[in-house]
Amino acid sequence: MFELASLLTYVAVVIGLFLIPGPSVLLVLTRTLQGERKVGIATGLGGGNRRPDSYAVRGTGFVGDLDDLGGGV
Repeated sequence: MFELASLLTYVAVVIGLFLIPGPSVLLVLTRTLQGERKVGIATGLGGGNRRPDSYAVRGTGFVGDLDDLGGGV
């Protein structure tokens, strides 16, 4: 089956990845620190910029904005 060392390494990596905040958490935290609590709550409820989330889902990053700026890839 699995060796104990391999299983413990796998569990440690999974827990580590689970604890790392994603782009949504970082966006809400940044907006809260820049503005105030109301701004953070509005962002968390969908009132903020949703593009970073869609970039993360598509895995495209900033490349998607190049077309909006007129300098497509």
